[in-house]
Amino acid sequence: MAFSSSQIIIKVNVLLNRYYKCMKQGAKESLKVLVMHKKDLIESIIEINSQAKVDILEHYSEEELEAYLRELIELRTEQLLSRC
Repeated sequence: MAFSSSQIIIKVNVLLNRYYKCMKQGAKESLKVLVMHKKDLIESIIEINSQAKVDILEHYSEEELEAYLRELIELRTEQLLSRC
């Protein structure tokens, strides 16, 4: 699956936001080993979809949350591209 430059930029921004949050908390992780856990996935989803509710998202597995986050990123990318 090929990604457009906008998709790549959005995905990198999401990962960088996670990375910088980890670094602020004193984590020694690098981008190569960065793993998004359930809490991270929920935070990323809420950053994109401010109407999402933590208590509802917590009922889903990490795999389901990751799939939903991918969908949100794809939708956001489509919205951004449609404005061009």
